[in-house]
Amino acid sequence: MSNSAKWLIASSLLSVAVSGGTPAMAAALAPKSASALVTLHEATDSTEIGSCPHSSGAHVINDRLLSDGSTAPLTVTDKQVLVVTSADVRLTGATPSSKGTVSVRRGPNGDVILFIPFESDAAGQATGSIVIPDGFAVEPSSLPLCADDAAVTMRVFLRGYLAADK
Repeated sequence: MSNSAKWLIASSLLSVAVSGGTPAMAAALAPKSASALVTLHEATDSTEIGSCPHSSGAHVINDRLLSDGSTAPLTVTDKQVLVVTSADVRLTGATPSSKGTVSVRRGPNGDVILFIPFESDAAGQATGSIVIPDGFAVEPSSLPLCADDAAVTMRVFLRGYLAADK
């Protein structure tokens, strides 16, 4: 081992000893419990379909898939945020053999927060996925989320978790 490597190790150990603890590391943002995990898809309640304020043809993504297979509207309290970590889309009726994106928007104002890329086959069937390793937070005031593309039959799934808003 070189002298510079020995010096680096020794100075690191000394700084830890002087500080009286272990080296500080950033804590990973993660769900606190299994019940905080969230899978969302478009609303199946006919009163919510097409009810995004910015577009009458948008798909409202507001149904939470529960562990027993049933669904319930997503509820996020004022002291929480929804952290989205991945998204998937399945389309039927897309332009055959094409590439595109489905945009996910904040319902109240229509701002795009995510694009889900997809590629269709010769029959117009398409799938696409995106992973957001660190996730991004969606405040309750940005809900419901909506996906644009009324011209096709589409299923959108958002996955993530609920976290405390600090």
